[in-house]
Amino acid sequence: MRTHGLVVLVVAVMVAVMVAAIGGCKTSKQPAASSSVADAAVALDAVPAAAPTVSPEQIAAWDKACQGGVAESCYNLGVAYYKGNGVVQDFAKAVALYDKACQAGVAQGCAARDKLRKP
Repeated sequence: MRTHGLVVLVVAVMVAVMVAAIGGCKTSKQPAASSSVADAAVALDAVPAAAPTVSPEQIAAWDKACQGGVAESCYNLGVAYYKGNGVVQDFAKAVALYDKACQAGVAQGCAARDKLRKP
């Protein structure tokens, strides 16, 4: 039982660090002329820049966790693709990952997906 508690604590700390790392990222890459995507980009970029680039190892970990059903990892990976942080910027992948997170109950995933899909 004691080991289980330690594992839960370690996972909780790792998730908190990942969320903090990805939440404040900002890149100079902006979507092209489409007004709905541009509006969504402005709304989602309203977070101050603070975090370093996400490592390839972190991207791989989020990808594996997302494929394993960890919805928060799908959301975090979606943010990375939206921002182009640690990966090549890809709005279609971001929307798909936000949708996967949303379908699993992550409200932030729903909001981000809806902002990017706005007509």
